Amino acid sequence: MSPRAAEHDHDIATLYRRYVTLVRRRCASLLGDGAAAEDLAQEVFVTYFDHHRRGERPDNPAAWLYRTATNRALNALRDGRRRRALLDHERRAAAASPTHDERLDVHRVLAEVPEELAAVAVYYYVDGMDQQEIGELLDLHRRTVSRRLDDFRAAAHARLARSTP
Repeated sequence: MSPRAAEHDHDIATLYRRYVTLVRRRCASLLGDGAAAEDLAQEVFVTYFDHHRRGERPDNPAAWLYRTATNRALNALRDGRRRRALLDHERRAAAASPTHDERLDVHRVLAEVPEELAAVAVYYYVDGMDQQEIGELLDLHRRTVSRRLDDFRAAAHARLARSTP
């Protein structure tokens, strides 16, 4: 193995050890399923390593991994099979959980809104990031983040109004 290849493998291994917990936790917090989160975290790293191998190295690997994990998890929520499995799981858990309807509504809203609205909402409401931090992470102006949060709130209210008898 050449010294450059060995250095590359070391960099990749270090990056994986440093950020795998962050990526796995992010996926689990959005999917609510540990096994699916583990699979998705592996996919995120495979994608990163493919980009890295082609010479596409982000300036901030942690931000790239976090953003990619968020987007992949939101896409997984939109996947019809996963959504149906999540709804079936939520129905079974309904008897034991007084907040079942609220969690189910949140998942439905996130699955229905455009990806850019869902991502901003997750960063704001789940991660507790402020609008400036979200803007820096997504390379958006703070006012754009604010408008997307307003759009998400409007979509959530509309969704909740449709589901309330």
